[in-house]
Amino acid sequence: MLLVFVAYHRMSAQQLESQPTDDETGCSSIVGKVEHPEALTDCCRFVVSLRQHLPNVICDQSTARYTRARPDSLRLYLQDRVTAHVIYEDGREGHSDIKIDGQPQDKQLSEVKGQYSFGEFGTDLIFVFDGGNHPNFRFLRTAKLEKQSAFVFDAIVSGGNNHGWVLQSNKLTTYPEFRAEIWLDQTTHNLLRFKVMPLPDPDFPVSNIELDTRYENIQLGDGTEFVLPVKSESSSCLWNYPKRTMAFCNYSLMTFKNCHKFRAKSRIITDGVDGSN
Repeated sequence: MLLVFVAYHRMSAQQLESQPTDDETGCSSIVGKVEHPEALTDCCRFVVSLRQHLPNVICDQSTARYTRARPDSLRLYLQDRVTAHVIYEDGREGHSDIKIDGQPQDKQLSEVKGQYSFGEFGTDLIFVFDGGNHPNFRFLRTAKLEKQSAFVFDAIVSGGNNHGWVLQSNKLTTYPEFRAEIWLDQTTHNLLRFKVMPLPDPDFPVSNIELDTRYENIQLGDGTEFVLPVKSESSSCLWNYPKRTMAFCNYSLMTFKNCHKFRAKSRIITDGVDGSN
């Protein structure tokens, strides 16, 4: 059965151009009254300035896609491996040179059968810190992520306020209520981890959805560095209707390597985020 799973902030080119700066939004008011507000406010300022400050970069993206019988099953069955160049150019994320198991694909990433996600380079983050979506932030705890000490916050956006973060399965679309976790380095306030967990929708055939992206400060080959995604895991389960029995689950592991700046124009497939769909 074809399962197309999309989790990203669908922003048109016009919307990206109109994204406000921190002076216009007031990150302090968006964050609200939480413990360690300076850390979350710094993250907000980083996110809302991404379009202005993230340089044009290109990375090698590799996604291993698996199925499993249940959400908690440790036995994974490799389905395929999708590779591409992910390109962030002038505030937009796109893909080129898409291959499945080494075979070139003359199609957009959104046309590839199976589970996929995008938005790891910032559109998901921009959505969470958009004051128009009325996110509700809380400080959860301190934690360790490998050797780094982190502040962990969460954000909840109700379904009624969700105007852009979309899930799609075949021809069905939903804009769910969801919860996000934001992990920040306690000293630098750099983004370390970003998790998105949509709340279940009984009328949508996909559940147990989670996206978990890790970030690091990456050297870009010219003496500069920037916080970029290095690994992203996504999982979901498909249900049979109308009996509500679980059909199978998906798990994907995406990695980003060899990121560097570029100046030359490249052929970019924009995955529909330019508003052309």
